[in-house]
Amino acid sequence: MVFIGGTTNYDGAWNVSSVSGDTYRIDCDYVADDATGTGKRAVNVTRSALTTDLDGCYPLFGATTRANAPLVNPIFNMDSTGSSTSRNGIYAGRGGFVRFADWAGVLNAGNIAVLCRYDGLVVCVDCFFRGANFGAYCQFGGRIVAHGCDFSGASSNGCYCDYMGMVSVETGNLSGCGSRGIYAARGGFVSAYSVDVSDSMSYGIEINLGGIVTAQGATATGCGDGAYSHTLNTATNDGIIYG
Repeated sequence: MVFIGGTTNYDGAWNVSSVSGDTYRIDCDYVADDATGTGKRAVNVTRSALTTDLDGCYPLFGATTRANAPLVNPIFNMDSTGSSTSRNGIYAGRGGFVRFADWAGVLNAGNIAVLCRYDGLVVCVDCFFRGANFGAYCQFGGRIVAHGCDFSGASSNGCYCDYMGMVSVETGNLSGCGSRGIYAARGGFVSAYSVDVSDSMSYGIEINLGGIVTAQGATATGCGDGAYSHTLNTATNDGIIYG
């Protein structure tokens, strides 16, 4: 099942075109306020309209049960109407696959910008997911490839990964988070080469109960509880942070 939910301030035609084989691309011509400085502009989304349940959450874009979502090209900006509970930007689960084009994204997601679990896969390179509660959230064998993405300003964690989830946020911006920049636990693995987790209110990077983070070249200055929860390159009962 593929789901695209919500209502927007865009009243033109959505353009769905074939990329190759059975892969399609969704795009639109509308431009609103420039929110990224990239020349791409954001389509505003009415959060209160996200009311369709997909595996227990209410995403703007979702794929489950081995479905492939269209390639998503626009940037969306979620407003603050209605409940924020489980109102996510992207969801992939149960073998579903969601891919965002470069410089696409979802700003100000009510809960999680990118949620992936149960063998789902999300690919989003150089995309924008600022201002969510959680930036990337991956668990139960999910995989998120998010090189160079902007998850900054998350009110909780920039990246949360546990229960054998795998996330790559290399060269990404996870700075200014209300809790940790990166949290990995219970077999979760995060590749975070040259990531920026500065100015996190708690640790820049924290591991717990067997988490693994590779953080060579990371920037972790100005964090409330310190850059790292554990000494770098030292195996502990909580896992290891390489740096």
